[in-house]
Amino acid sequence: MKTTNDLLLYALLLLTAIACGKESKEPELVPNDGDAVVRVAVYNTHWCTGIDGVLNPQRIAEVLKGLNADVIALNEIDRHYDPRSNYEDQLQIIADALDMNYQFQKTTWKSAIPASGNKPREFGHAILSKEPITFLNARIFDAHSKHYHGLLETKIIVKNKPILFYITHLDTDPTSLQSQSVQLKQWMSEKEGTKILMGDLNAVPDNSSIKYITNGMVDAFQDQPNAFTFKSNNPTIRIDYIIGSEDVEFVNSNVVKTLASDHFPIVTEIKVQNQP
Repeated sequence: MKTTNDLLLYALLLLTAIACGKESKEPELVPNDGDAVVRVAVYNTHWCTGIDGVLNPQRIAEVLKGLNADVIALNEIDRHYDPRSNYEDQLQIIADALDMNYQFQKTTWKSAIPASGNKPREFGHAILSKEPITFLNARIFDAHSKHYHGLLETKIIVKNKPILFYITHLDTDPTSLQSQSVQLKQWMSEKEGTKILMGDLNAVPDNSSIKYITNGMVDAFQDQPNAFTFKSNNPTIRIDYIIGSEDVEFVNSNVVKTLASDHFPIVTEIKVQNQP
């Protein structure tokens, strides 16, 4: 026969067992998805030829791997173009090495020949992304000097954010550059949404055409007057840009010093605010 003390002890042990049997959980941390951070980069590859004169698309790919970017804009890429690049498809080599998707715009082209594997010979710019890329348009500017220039327009859903990416390489000729800057802004205004413009604009930030482009937008390096990108063996000017619409905040913007091309690559992180 159990005594009162025995019953009290038994009840205490039972309550302890029940309490111990319940899983004690820490409060779950809900991610703050107010901003999405996207890492983007721009690199004028000089058809994968370094300041040392060595042609090496694999070296360019290794530089890009080190940037760990979600989206990359490339200028001056050859695709079966010329003996200077051994008629290789440099874009495919780099995309394969990075395991990234791409879209390409040709701005100079020649007929296929046996040396090119009977494939079209093309030179231009490209965008690479870890996520699928939606092609929107590829337009050639009306004005040009030595060769055509254009604007590649794409959309990528990256970090759950739909972003419009525009890739270009503008002219060195001031008259052509002024005309291209006006046409570029006109084309970019045709769509609504978060926008990122990337590429070699071939002019310094104080240039009137660059000021026209950046008006109403945000330059990732606007607070870094010495973020020079050209020429890589003696950098004295910045002509490579990452520019965002007003809903974009740039952080951790850096110039990466390497002699794999005559330009330095640039990389930044963008915070895209959720729209209400």
